[in-house]
Amino acid sequence: MGCGKTTTGRLLAKQLGWRFVDIDENIEKQAGLGISQIFDRLGEAAFRDLERAELARALGEASASVVPTVLALGGGTFAQPANWRCFAQPAVQRAGRALVARCGSTVRWNCYSPAA
Repeated sequence: MGCGKTTTGRLLAKQLGWRFVDIDENIEKQAGLGISQIFDRLGEAAFRDLERAELARALGEASASVVPTVLALGGGTFAQPANWRCFAQPAVQRAGRALVARCGSTVRWNCYSPAA
């Protein structure tokens, strides 16, 4: 949280003329709570369930969209094996590539391509 994924994602989407979706923002809207409140009140397992459901929904929409999508994902998203299965769905695989920014002391960009 707080590494700039929403700001960077919005700017990137605007520059490319793509859609932008922030998974955490959608989880907060759905739960009616902030991310830290979800962790505090419901626990990490409940958050991860919400995250997985939102990721699957967002990836489905992105795969079906004519306009490519920039998805902002939390750092723990890729640490969950069930979330990797969301990316392995045939419709997502056919949709193309993903550019992944890892935030830390520096921003590193990795290109993930299911076809490569």
